[in-house]
Amino acid sequence: MFSEIIDTIRRTALRTEIEALKAAIPLHDLTQALGRVTHALQRERGATQGYLNDLDDTRIALLKNAVALSDSVLPELLPPAQTVLKNPSGPSAARLFNRLADALSGLQSLQLLRQQCFARRIRADTAFEKYASIITRLLHTVYETASLWVDPHLAAQVVALFSVMQAKEYAGQERALTMAGFTRGSFSKLHLQQITQLIHAQEACIERAKSIEKAHNGTLEESEFETSDMALLERMRRLAHTLEGQNSSGESLGEAWFQISTARIESLLNYQKSLENQLKEKAQARLAQATIALDSESLDAMPAT
Repeated sequence: MFSEIIDTIRRTALRTEIEALKAAIPLHDLTQALGRVTHALQRERGATQGYLNDLDDTRIALLKNAVALSDSVLPELLPPAQTVLKNPSGPSAARLFNRLADALSGLQSLQLLRQQCFARRIRADTAFEKYASIITRLLHTVYETASLWVDPHLAAQVVALFSVMQAKEYAGQERALTMAGFTRGSFSKLHLQQITQLIHAQEACIERAKSIEKAHNGTLEESEFETSDMALLERMRRLAHTLEGQNSSGESLGEAWFQISTARIESLLNYQKSLENQLKEKAQARLAQATIALDSESLDAMPAT
């Protein structure tokens, strides 16, 4: 009685999914570009903290290099953003577009912020907050893309990716704040509390990514989030607590911390890239699967999303 309409409904569902996947796959390129810009700004923020907390201009070359790197990747946002705008789809797309506009608006404030930093007309903690605000807008845009993926496994992959990116952002904040303290040669009690909270936040994000990956048949190795210098990283974290309230020269400690914490961030970046690649591969595989099923005589073998 219902055989004919059931077949029609299934084919309509497949066509709808295929169109949705075709519209969503460009989101991968946008997510990658957002990730590259975020990474560059995190490094720029760390260099800024070293420069603003130093008494001379020995760190200005590092800051200039970081700014140049950021400027080289900023234009990469435009092509994928323009592509995504050509495929609007319902209220979820509207939310994404609003997030994207907000993120780009934040990037426009970079020029003034940099001018203030180079001229030392801004406090280090104020600059830190302004960079964090810009980066947070970029990450919120990544998270919003999850709602546009029609396949729940792909949407979950985006959430896992976001969790790793968020962990990397907390690691970047820890790098910047600890770099500032070592450069000054002292840490306030509040400063150390902030750093401790950032360490816990990183761990929570990583645990969330692990949980999502396991639930959706992902393969996540513990080593993906570790570096060979993790023991040294932990020792320097403890060392920071011994400098509470002190005022000693910490220039060499600042440099050492920056290198060690950067290695940690790079390990998170590598896993972020791995998740980005997996997202595209899974999306393309699902699209091919749906296309083959639509062209076949029987839809019974097509798994539900």
